Amino acid sequence: MSSLIMPICFPGPYSDESPISYLIRTAEVNSYKHITWLYNQDAPPFVLSPGKLFDQLTEANWTGFDKVSADVEAICKQGVRSLNISAMRFCPKCIQEEPYHRAKWYLAGSVVCLEHSCWLVDSCPECHSPLKFRELDSIGYCSCGASLASDAVSAASESAIRYERFFSGLPPIDKDRFYFSSCFDGSDYSLSERVNLVNMLARWSLTSHEYFHVTGNFAGLNSFPSAKACIQSFADSWLKSEEQFHKYLDTLQHKICGDQKEGDELFRFFYKKIFRNLVHPNFQLIKDSIQTYMHDHWVHSIDRRNSLFITETIAKHKWLALQAASRELCIGKSVIKKGIESGAVRHQVKNSESRELVLVHRDDVIKLNQDSTSYVNTVTAASLLGITKSQIYDLTNDGVLSRHPRPGFPPSGAYFLDELQGLMDSLNSRLSIVEHDLISLPDAIRKIGNGIKSPFVSLIKAIFSGEVSAQLDPNEIGFRRLKIDSQELRAWYLENTKEAAAEYFTMQTLRSHFQVSSDLIPQLVHKGLIHRVKKPSSAAHKFISIQAVNQFKERYVLLSKLSLCTSASSAALMKKFEANQIFPIDHDWEAEDQFVQKIYYRHDLLSIPDVQVFVSSMADWEYESF
Repeated sequence: MSSLIMPICFPGPYSDESPISYLIRTAEVNSYKHITWLYNQDAPPFVLSPGKLFDQLTEANWTGFDKVSADVEAICKQGVRSLNISAMRFCPKCIQEEPYHRAKWYLAGSVVCLEHSCWLVDSCPECHSPLKFRELDSIGYCSCGASLASDAVSAASESAIRYERFFSGLPPIDKDRFYFSSCFDGSDYSLSERVNLVNMLARWSLTSHEYFHVTGNFAGLNSFPSAKACIQSFADSWLKSEEQFHKYLDTLQHKICGDQKEGDELFRFFYKKIFRNLVHPNFQLIKDSIQTYMHDHWVHSIDRRNSLFITETIAKHKWLALQAASRELCIGKSVIKKGIESGAVRHQVKNSESRELVLVHRDDVIKLNQDSTSYVNTVTAASLLGITKSQIYDLTNDGVLSRHPRPGFPPSGAYFLDELQGLMDSLNSRLSIVEHDLISLPDAIRKIGNGIKSPFVSLIKAIFSGEVSAQLDPNEIGFRRLKIDSQELRAWYLENTKEAAAEYFTMQTLRSHFQVSSDLIPQLVHKGLIHRVKKPSSAAHKFISIQAVNQFKERYVLLSKLSLCTSASSAALMKKFEANQIFPIDHDWEAEDQFVQKIYYRHDLLSIPDVQVFVSSMADWEYESF
């Protein structure tokens, strides 16, 4: 039985009408004192839940509510905390033109009428009482008798109108006039996404400090005066220019809290929330803008352990720890300290319980470095060339580079900067900029390291001679700029080693081929994961065929290799797998029988999204030698 009785008179619903509006209009046309008169005596108690009212009206086929816009149902079925179900918000001009309540006014985040570019209201213009849904017996009149229809409205600001278009699921009409227009195109998001986004961002408006650290639902939009002020503050901060957005960030960091340490903690909390919750690709522009602001204003170091920031941001950040600045910018710590003492280098001292951290400004250190000596030590030379100390020793011992005796340097001498630059210029002049995906120099060395003697120097010489093609990555420095053509590398490798073409492996050569612990291969053979056979030309000894090796690769995944190709730690991967009830193949064996490295069945890991692409393509084996 329907909860609603069929009255003598019943109007047709408007396509965007709210359920409570239709009930009030129906009660009004039948001269009922209250909408509860429309309910059967045996019906459940009347509630103001938009979702339940919508279902009741749809169930009663006389209402015609099954033909209203799908948007009405989507709005009514939003979580109750995202809806305004106590007081009626409305546009006086809309009520004057068509006296019914629009469903979109239900939404707590709706504060502007786009039809008339004005603010909504929620109180009587005469008695100023809030218009409570439970007390209303008319759409167009307050219980005091005053008309709610009027031409007297308050014009909404340009930024508030931009906000309301986004919240209503519409694209911006003046996208060239505000900086984040591509981020706030309402047509790119579902209603639930827009509601959740507004609840998250409005929490950080400058009018609602009490909500910054509050978890759970944002209550600042529940009452209309609060919602109006909150949304106007949000729109002024985010929906104008990047300069205005940066002023907002500055206020958040420096003017909310009395103590700057507390202000930095608030800002840290803010950017972490923003970066972790704005996951849609459209919001990258906002993240980039925050990182631009932080270059000068975030007087803390940022290193590669901070996964929220892109590499470019870390590289450009203005404030560095003194030791990191010395290492990265190739200038001695003693020189930087002298710059601090003279006032040439801006610095900040951050004290904690365990240590004192000195931060220096990148631009000042760079300028200071421009006046430093033309000679550098081995560590600095290796850093400039993007290689290790061992590799620069190889270049020196082979005569590619020379060391020069210099006062203040070790007896072994120093490297001349112009000579280092000349080496890179000579190499760079032979190569073009990377135009497609190639492998990095470290990956190339890793691939050939088991079969080529002095792989680094040999490969550099092969590049100089033209035997192996390489290109330059402009985003890297020194030898790290080199990107190698993998096909040419393979061909060069095969020409320079016989083992690479072998059809059979010994346990020792397979260990080198897999690049694993020397104890693992015997374990694999002993446990039957890899089988040995007799080679036709050698009846006395057993070998491992290439077919057996390929079968092992297709069936099993070594955790250490998967960690390399995904850049995730082995511990993090194991924790993720355990959460999905996936364990190493030997997890229930006795400890003394377990493998020295963790091994998983490949088919088990195909269900894990984070590693699926690597496992399915067998990319986890890409770090082996050819």
